[in-house]
Amino acid sequence: MTGTNGKTTTTALISHLLNHAGIPAESVGNIGRAATRVASEAGPAAVLVAEVSSFQLALIDRFRPRVSVLLNITPDHVDWHGSLERYEADKVRVFANQAAGDVAVIDVDDDGSRPYAESVAARSVEVYRVSTTAANVPGAYLDGTTLVIATGAEPIPLVDRSELAIHGEHNVSNALAAAAAAYAAGASVESIREGLKTFRPIEHRLEPAGVAGGVEFVNDSKATNPDAVLKALTAFEDRHVIVLLGGYDKGNDFGPLVREISARGTAAVLFGAAAPRIKAVFDAHASGPEVPVTVSMAEALALAAGAARPGDVVLLSPACASFDEFDDYEHRGRVFKDLVHALPRSPER
Repeated sequence: MTGTNGKTTTTALISHLLNHAGIPAESVGNIGRAATRVASEAGPAAVLVAEVSSFQLALIDRFRPRVSVLLNITPDHVDWHGSLERYEADKVRVFANQAAGDVAVIDVDDDGSRPYAESVAARSVEVYRVSTTAANVPGAYLDGTTLVIATGAEPIPLVDRSELAIHGEHNVSNALAAAAAAYAAGASVESIREGLKTFRPIEHRLEPAGVAGGVEFVNDSKATNPDAVLKALTAFEDRHVIVLLGGYDKGNDFGPLVREISARGTAAVLFGAAAPRIKAVFDAHASGPEVPVTVSMAEALALAAGAARPGDVVLLSPACASFDEFDDYEHRGRVFKDLVHALPRSPER
């Protein structure tokens, strides 16, 4: 399982679906314990659901997933890989050792991952194409508001998107990919249906952090690149959002994100080491109110909480890494939640 965004949620969801089907499964790699350790302890019937990063894929030799998943490829970690082309080449190494009898689940709505569906299928790997806009067989797709999986003549309805507890357009895609992967690994349709309904948001990924003064606070600290923030905003289409952006600058292009924020009427508060560069992008590309710049996340949260009105959402979705102020994104998310819990709970406006 790999992709620029959505890896952890989809990995955890696949494990949840398999366990719900009575197939022993454990999430490993970037999420959970090391895959090599679990492999030495697991029984022959167990399934390891591995979240693998571009860093790990760059170094693989014999790694061969029986079911692979590629969610998306958008610019990230260019500071480590040296170029977007090298980053993409390392990501798609998830397919490198697959052969006939294996399955690849590929989101074909994503411009980065779509081109690989044909080349992987040409190697006799069965490809399940995932889409929210088009029906593919074999594949998983959205039919109106119903999640569907199709591997033969008749499509199989799963659940309505309103029954998912994970929100946003990207999580509909993640749920489709997870359902396809679990089905390919042997999970029954009924267990997939029930598992999709019972899966809950993971910490630091559009995680509800509390309500204060009628304002909802959401912890999306894992959104460490601009594309992840764009996806997060789709979860709040009908709400006014104040997004907290900033942290350690990985060299990403903030232009598309800034333009989308401006077009949506979303407010932003900037913080941390990357704040001056993001502010310069706002000054160059966006129109609207002045975007405030703060030193720390705590200051950004206080400013956003003071400006928010009942019904608004204050969203920590930083588009940056955390290493300027925090140990990692998890540390950042926990501090955010602690600060939210300390806010006054009754409306003051």
